[in-house]
Amino acid sequence: ELSPFVARLAEGLADDADIKMRCHAMLVALSALPAGQPVLTGALDTLLEPLRKTLIAQLKDNAVPQQVERHDDLVRSAMRAVRALERLPEAETVPKLGELVRNTLKAGRLADKYAAVCAEEEAKPADGE
Repeated sequence: ELSPFVARLAEGLADDADIKMRCHAMLVALSALPAGQPVLTGALDTLLEPLRKTLIAQLKDNAVPQQVERHDDLVRSAMRAVRALERLPEAETVPKLGELVRNTLKAGRLADKYAAVCAEEEAKPADGE
């Protein structure tokens, strides 16, 4: 049963940066499994808000270079997770996902980074090698 696991993933998406990144990776992996796809599609409303918060988070002006790099890694990780969710069957039926992609990722300050993440993914071989 994957539903309880996905519920815990949603909680992890609101945790600290290291936990978030692990949860992003698990979302990407789960989205590639046929058994995981319907469960994730059904849980999109729960998963999207913590992802959105990660994507729109801003660093303070006095952040050191390590913090900036770590934050950029976290945002790219969240983008990869959203991209995986966006590719789920039936994902287009979830208005919140379309809104997140349109308003947060394809417009504004994140548009170039998201385009790069999408291009990266398209360049990968289909078998994941």
